[in-house]
Amino acid sequence: MNKKLLVALLVSTGPALAGTAGVNSGSSMTTGPSSSPLSLEASTHNPAMTSLVVPDKQRWRISYLPSLGFNTELGDVNNFSDDLEELIDIVDDPTSTQDPVGEVLNRFNTTLEEMGDSGYLKGSLSFGLPILPLVHKTDYNDASIGVSAGVLAQFGVQVLDSELTFDDQNGTFSTATSLYLKSGIEKSVTLTYSQPIMDTPALEFANRGKLYGGMSARLISMELSKQVSPVQQLDGEEVSSIITDEYDSNLEQSTNIAFSAGVVWDVGRYRVGFTFENINSPSFSYGTIGTDCASRAENTPSRSSCEAAAQFIQQDGRIKARETHTMHARTRIDGLFHLTNKWSASGALDLAAYDDIVGFENQWLHLATMYEFDNNIMPSLRLGLQSNLAGTQLSSLTVGMSLFKYFSLDLEYGLDSTSIDGSSAPRRFGIALGVEERF
Repeated sequence: MNKKLLVALLVSTGPALAGTAGVNSGSSMTTGPSSSPLSLEASTHNPAMTSLVVPDKQRWRISYLPSLGFNTELGDVNNFSDDLEELIDIVDDPTSTQDPVGEVLNRFNTTLEEMGDSGYLKGSLSFGLPILPLVHKTDYNDASIGVSAGVLAQFGVQVLDSELTFDDQNGTFSTATSLYLKSGIEKSVTLTYSQPIMDTPALEFANRGKLYGGMSARLISMELSKQVSPVQQLDGEEVSSIITDEYDSNLEQSTNIAFSAGVVWDVGRYRVGFTFENINSPSFSYGTIGTDCASRAENTPSRSSCEAAAQFIQQDGRIKARETHTMHARTRIDGLFHLTNKWSASGALDLAAYDDIVGFENQWLHLATMYEFDNNIMPSLRLGLQSNLAGTQLSSLTVGMSLFKYFSLDLEYGLDSTSIDGSSAPRRFGIALGVEERF
């Protein structure tokens, strides 16, 4: 995909992303949604962990500064940028190429089909509010309560390919190929409650075991927008304003509540968790596209975008005019095992596939190992592997460290690569920062 277009897309969504909050921030980028008490984020992944993230003999645990997480994923574009840039030049000015018409059509129709199969870009940005998550251990039934709040922003860009044709009478090339952009901003406030629900000493396989149960209610305000932008109207200069205008006109805001529950079985040496998320499957609406195009001014980007969307809706059926994003109920298992007093391993697995905000399919497996050091300069080091078992089926290595007792830094680097301008680049990359109290 054209680099200028991608940069413009990122810039155009920037104002929307700049005010957002965290899901994969802090050490969770490496450990995933496991039952590890290293990060306060564990209490947001499984509400039962709210009882286990506060150290013994303490009552409170907080995050000090905002947490930040960002990752991006790119399709197997393999130097599409040069081809797309050349195609746009040829459509704008057919005399820019001396190649025979038949050769141009054969070459670019093959390229456009490949773009439709592999051309996409997805990004997520999370930003956690200061102080939150905040967890308090009460005197009532040894229960713990927690509160967290933040915003998650996602965008996804795909190529909707269409045949390149040539008009013999006018001597012009044309194609309905378009960029399909979906974006969402999720603002939420979550309340969690957890307490021990079974304490069974002297089990055959351990000296002591305790079962914790928890539940959470998350109030979600979701802003969703989608749009279709024909590549013929994108010149690299005006794309940002086109996308920004259409984003606002197609924006739909809705509010709902998501309920989740979880249990954690803690036996000291190891811990096993089960989470049931979005029990009530809350839904949120996207803005409508491709309808009532005649009401828009002729020869404007807004009219062109509407008509392009209508074509892909009515003729191809590849996209929908009206759409909802449903957070389907889903389950996850996870575990943590202490190999030694300082070395542990963890894992988490989604038991079914689900769609994210922008419609990409996900089912993640997370594996990680962590080592604790006896110093405050780098008190812990962690290494992980995560793999999407559905959808794009990409895998990444993750590495993270805690610094100076309170800071955490984690990086994600994709194991799959693609070629951009002749250079190899990972198809996934991410970074996460956090500042919070440690165990």
